[in-house]
Amino acid sequence: MKNIQRSIGKSITALIMVLLGSSMIYQAGALMLEDTVDGKDNLYSSEWGHWFTMPGDGALAAYAPQSTAASAIVDSSNNAYDFSSWDYLDIVVTGSVTDAGSYETDAGGCTDPTASCWFGDGQFRYQDVYSVIGIWSSSADEISWLDTIYDNWVDAVFTVGSDASIEVPEIEGAYLFLAENDGFFADNSGFYTATITTSVPEPASALLMLTALLGLFAIRRQRRAL
Repeated sequence: MKNIQRSIGKSITALIMVLLGSSMIYQAGALMLEDTVDGKDNLYSSEWGHWFTMPGDGALAAYAPQSTAASAIVDSSNNAYDFSSWDYLDIVVTGSVTDAGSYETDAGGCTDPTASCWFGDGQFRYQDVYSVIGIWSSSADEISWLDTIYDNWVDAVFTVGSDASIEVPEIEGAYLFLAENDGFFADNSGFYTATITTSVPEPASALLMLTALLGLFAIRRQRRAL
């Protein structure tokens, strides 16, 4: 009976070690960053949101008059952060911005056709008007869209909105820029707060799986000893 109790105790201990090891690996590997997205942050060189613009007239890495340059997300030391060692990012955006001097919108933008903030078909450059948008860049100093992955910069821009899970491109340097999806920025005020968390990177994931397998193997051996 005592042998059985000892074996059960060892099995429980092994399981606890697996759980603790998993937790430690996750905590060591996970990342959380916060970024402020100003209501005047822009990705484009012209006031690109209006109906008279075409996909070829809004070069990236330059900025519209009366708007600010969207900057790469930085770490706690205020250095541009390279996300290339991660697979996916989860982004939650809170706060609100007053657009056009009077329309208060959250990061999801204006999606209600009956709302006073509605404009045209509800989109600027194929994204929801007044929403938070993003783009990956191979440079931290300017927006250099990934022409090796996307056919054009229109495809490179994506909606973040209030929350999104996005895949990190497989490049050596992956810098993320977030901005307001608007066509005129001088009358905007306020800001959003983007909280960015990551999944466990590939090396840690493999170690996590190995730890779990070793723990299960130990439990199985203890059961056989019974």
